[in-house]
Amino acid sequence: MPRTYLRGVRPILVLAVACLVLSGCLAPGQRAPYRFYIPNDYVGWVQVDFEVQGAAPLATQDGYRLVRFSASGRFGTSSPMESGWAHDEFYAYGSSGESRLSDAEQTGSINAGATGLDGSVHFWRFFVGPYDDYMKYGYPNAARPTIGPVAR
Repeated sequence: MPRTYLRGVRPILVLAVACLVLSGCLAPGQRAPYRFYIPNDYVGWVQVDFEVQGAAPLATQDGYRLVRFSASGRFGTSSPMESGWAHDEFYAYGSSGESRLSDAEQTGSINAGATGLDGSVHFWRFFVGPYDDYMKYGYPNAARPTIGPVAR
């Protein structure tokens, strides 16, 4: 009798464990991660504009959505903006290659960020540069920043 009972419980146990594992992997509020590529020595606000007619959709690599900012600090894509959290990556790029940027609070190169709607354009924006530069150039105009490199 115990063997028959265990035989019937095993499929239910396997199904329950599978549901728990899948629910942890597909947590609500999660989105695809991004890799942001920013020109070397760039300091200032950058912005991604989403759902831009005529723009290309976001490319992907290794599960990351790719955004490569020009020297203007702007990037437009026809892809929709996703909400939720993810562990994004930030890189500086130039003629000598790429290097990973830190996004650690107050000690990294990525400071303050916002998402929103400007007219009909959904956007993400954040300030690139040391915290001291953010406090000097970024923070005073954070509500309505000028996108592009700052004049230092």
